[in-house]
Amino acid sequence: MKKRIKSAKKNNGFTLIELMVVITIILIMLGFLIPKLYGYQQKAKQTKAINTAKQIQTAAMASYSDCNQEFDTIDVKNTIGELTGVDNTSTIVAAAGTIHQNVNVTFKSDSAIYVVGVDAQSSNFTVTDIVSKAVIFPKTPAVTAIVP
Repeated sequence: MKKRIKSAKKNNGFTLIELMVVITIILIMLGFLIPKLYGYQQKAKQTKAINTAKQIQTAAMASYSDCNQEFDTIDVKNTIGELTGVDNTSTIVAAAGTIHQNVNVTFKSDSAIYVVGVDAQSSNFTVTDIVSKAVIFPKTPAVTAIVP
């Protein structure tokens, strides 16, 4: 009589439990990654708004020097339309301060509305998000209290 050696049948696949564990681990890792990506997206939108604000500030200062050292709202709006990629119809310009030395320009970037405040005396500008009323440029450093 011949001895037959039964060959054990080998499973060359994964079990259902192993697959579920791997999928669970991937989902947990995605849970950590998605909020981080959202933060990067928000930072990119703010950076775009700051770059647009810098272009607006440059155009406003060009208009300032063309109009005898004061901001003329109509000329500022036209100069912004000519020198930047900002939509001229969505731009609102309001001159302020003594003898129009400051100007506020409202513009839209990535479906958010911002205000650029341009100061002719210091040639500086600030960018504020209208909805959150947060100044996004320049960033103010966090003040830490020193306890004696």
